[in-house]
Amino acid sequence: MTAPIIDPDLEDAIEALRFTERRLRDVEQHLLEAAPEKYQFRMQMIHERADLREQIKIRADKLNLDPRALALIIREADKVRSKQRGRQTVPLGKLLTVISTVAEYARIERAEAHAEMLVAQERAGAATHRSVGLAKAVEYLEASRG
Repeated sequence: MTAPIIDPDLEDAIEALRFTERRLRDVEQHLLEAAPEKYQFRMQMIHERADLREQIKIRADKLNLDPRALALIIREADKVRSKQRGRQTVPLGKLLTVISTVAEYARIERAEAHAEMLVAQERAGAATHRSVGLAKAVEYLEASRG
């Protein structure tokens, strides 16, 4: 049998915020699908999203966690709990495996994005060098006209 999460504050946060996190996902899905002409509806969803995120942030600050990390822990703990047919305790080992995997994917994504940024910076530098050089060539040719 795997050990449950030992931190009672984290267990409490998972339990207290599971419906908040689920509603946050629902709201974000509605925003993704909302028609632009439904401005009033979108504004309500945007405000509700901010309120839900703030609830998670307050608890995350108390736990010294990033709010997105806490939301992910809550989401994954809820999935694990569902697979256990609603048992209240969430095995730390399962949760740790899932979060570690997601963290590794995020690390890889960050490395890829950083590499892409460096390539873009290099291209921007080359384009700047070309642009400055060609601007000087235009100035030179203009001055040569007499």
